[in-house]
Amino acid sequence: MPEDPAEDRKQLADRMERERIRRDLGNWDDVARKMGVSSALLRRLRNGTAPITYKNEVKIERFYGWPEGEVRRLVSQAADPTDEQIAEMSARELAAHALHVEKTRGIEARKRWLKHAYSVWWDALGADATDSAERQPQSDHLDA
Repeated sequence: MPEDPAEDRKQLADRMERERIRRDLGNWDDVARKMGVSSALLRRLRNGTAPITYKNEVKIERFYGWPEGEVRRLVSQAADPTDEQIAEMSARELAAHALHVEKTRGIEARKRWLKHAYSVWWDALGADATDSAERQPQSDHLDA
């Protein structure tokens, strides 16, 4: 699980930087203006402090001439916990990682990750291992 939220964006930010230099696109303010986003948003998208919406994903891909899904591929290269790690996580740890996923990849990605994680988690716990309050899932995280 990434320690730093920006870790998820390292591949994307590095690729954008290489393209900016290779194509001599100017500074990041120039890139933002040409891409049709604010400089602040572009900075937050690159450093991982803003989720990448579908709209902005498309803008980035079209601007750089990348194939559809390239931004998602670059961002998803940061590893989520394995199923074995998920099985050992507490409900609080699951919720914390889900919030990290939302912050870095958006709400739909969070919902998909939680659906998978809770399925793995419950299978690993088994029916008789749900007495601990720490291990109880927080259902509001699934629907929020």
